[in-house]
Amino acid sequence: MLGDALAAAHAAPAERRIVFWAEADVGRESFELADDFETRLQQGVDLGARLQNAFAGLIHERDDRALMIGADCPVLGAAEIRSAFEALGSCDLVLGPTGDGGYYLVGLRRAVPELFRDIAWSTERVREQTLERAGKTGLTVTELVPLDDVDTAGDLIRLISIAIAEPGRCGPHTLETLRQIGLLPTLSS
Repeated sequence: MLGDALAAAHAAPAERRIVFWAEADVGRESFELADDFETRLQQGVDLGARLQNAFAGLIHERDDRALMIGADCPVLGAAEIRSAFEALGSCDLVLGPTGDGGYYLVGLRRAVPELFRDIAWSTERVREQTLERAGKTGLTVTELVPLDDVDTAGDLIRLISIAIAEPGRCGPHTLETLRQIGLLPTLSS
């Protein structure tokens, strides 16, 4: 799924692309990053602090915009990333909601540290709490089309169903991995 997230980011229009690794050297050797990717380490004790620090490090000027995407949404493509950047032309916050109450993408036009504080991360309340904080801080919000991420066995079953019915919706790296581990049939020519 990370390979598909990297491919989507590479195909989307952006001035800079940065991979924020959770730990030094974990996973880097498994993926050949395109030359236009920078790498950094995530900073913070939880996802909220890591997002807050990443946005603070990227948004400095009035016209700056930044997006963060997760690596667990293999149906995310460059089109959604493009839509998010376009939305940030007229709003402060863009979210790509997931069916489980979270989001696969978050974008900002300005750093807003309080947006990510005291969120019940990895629960069905993440999106709701983020929207509440956005309202309290006066942010204008646009939400993209909902997509499903993969966090549970049920999510994986749903992804396999999508991959069988609409293989073009699922990222090629994920499709190949599902085939290799025997969860998708191998297509014969």
